[in-house]
Amino acid sequence: MWRLTIQGPGLRMEVYLTPGQTYRIGRAHDNQIVVPDPTVSRYHATVQALADRVVLRDLDSKNGTFVNGRRIQGEVEVFGVEDIRLGRVIFLLERVPTSAMASMDQVATPSAQELGALCQEVLQGFQADRQLAEDLYIEWQVSAREDPERTVRKTLQVCIQRGFIRRVTVLRQTPQGMPTVLLDTGLEPPPIDLQEWALQVAAAAPRVQWRLTEDPFGVLAVPLTAQSVALIWTETARLGNPAFRSLLSVVFWIVRWWDAHAGVKRPPSAHWAAWAPFPFWGFSVPVYRLIRQAIAVAPLSTPVAIVGPPGSGKTTLAGWLHELSRPRGAFRVCHMDRPDDPYRASFQEPAGPTPSLWWPLHQGTVVIRGVHECPSDVQDRLADWITNPRVTLEGIEQRLDIRWILVSPDDLDRVGTGRRPLSDRLTNLFSQHVLTVPALAERREDLPYLANYLVQQISQGRWLGVSESALTRMLAYAWPGNVRELRHVIEQAVQAAQDCAGPVTPFLQESHVAPFLGRP
Repeated sequence: MWRLTIQGPGLRMEVYLTPGQTYRIGRAHDNQIVVPDPTVSRYHATVQALADRVVLRDLDSKNGTFVNGRRIQGEVEVFGVEDIRLGRVIFLLERVPTSAMASMDQVATPSAQELGALCQEVLQGFQADRQLAEDLYIEWQVSAREDPERTVRKTLQVCIQRGFIRRVTVLRQTPQGMPTVLLDTGLEPPPIDLQEWALQVAAAAPRVQWRLTEDPFGVLAVPLTAQSVALIWTETARLGNPAFRSLLSVVFWIVRWWDAHAGVKRPPSAHWAAWAPFPFWGFSVPVYRLIRQAIAVAPLSTPVAIVGPPGSGKTTLAGWLHELSRPRGAFRVCHMDRPDDPYRASFQEPAGPTPSLWWPLHQGTVVIRGVHECPSDVQDRLADWITNPRVTLEGIEQRLDIRWILVSPDDLDRVGTGRRPLSDRLTNLFSQHVLTVPALAERREDLPYLANYLVQQISQGRWLGVSESALTRMLAYAWPGNVRELRHVIEQAVQAAQDCAGPVTPFLQESHVAPFLGRP
């Protein structure tokens, strides 16, 4: 195996080259090795790793590829001692033993008693990313002994959200020889050929194997037993990062634990939404059901209604649906309860909606809020516009492609209680897909994750979370304002802790939090 160290102004990275693989180097994001330097062409060169040498080929780059000071034409063979330069970027090639990669699977599976020592080891390995270490440390200290399965899932969630890994899958071979998915953080099952390759790795060679998938990502196959294997997707450039290697020891322990406890109770689907935005973190049944429904309706173009109590995150969920389905389009929130909102005002114009106002929203998403406060004639015009959104530009009629999302604090069959009723046409348009956001009181088991995250974010890492006594007090509170109220309480509690002259502790105490519960 070969290690390629890349050095340049503000740039240092290591890439491991697997014999038999060809890697394209350049500035473009679809290269296997991306070098963000202006002196490197979009597609600059390729390297093919062989057992005893590396073949370097220039792709007619503008600034050239140089070996020992000479610009090469076509391809040359290098053996690890040459001075290689692409533009002003230096490439150092070095042969390393295969055991450098294979040894990563020799990490012993720690027992529950060794968890504290593992925490300290990770804290030392993640000095460059203190926030990640603190996230993991809090999770392990608070709930590892009480609910280790939740700890496994939360740790993977943190690792994925922080960008160290992209996806984790645990596979096991059935007695009939077919692969089955025990855990998967991806939207779709892995390709069958990838599953079969991974299980062959587990059966044939008890060591880590690396395989490129889609640029610039690859997958590590980590054998757990002769019949089970873990797949860990990550960027190729991360393989030489010391912090990433420290993380791998943690992930290996996590997936080994999961494989050994595959009989524990878990949601019926192997897929798990680790990519959901705040405040939809945690593993309560209502949140799990909501995320699965949101993923199912995201690719559809039909209107969607999001209902739930105030402050529960309905607009955030609408924004996430937009990111999943139309990330390149515009995202607008239309406040139909405000007469001065330009989008509402356009429905009351004699000529109809203004083309210059609505055309930029083509292939985008429009979120409608406060529609129950609109007069019936405005609701009828809105229904007409949703059904047939057409504008005329320079004499040419165009139909707009817009994703419509209705946000309401009431269920559709109760919208208008104490307000103007929602028209039957709008109810029929949005009743096909309805997502119900649970109140915070219905997902109390998620409160520790949300509270600890907010404490760290608001205090900028000064406090790690809330103490057990403070958490007990918070769990007993009704939270009528939901996540919005939770954020408000944490903001005031952090400010109170900063003003306190007492001893500094890593967690907010009950005395910091209690005075603000129930306060407007």
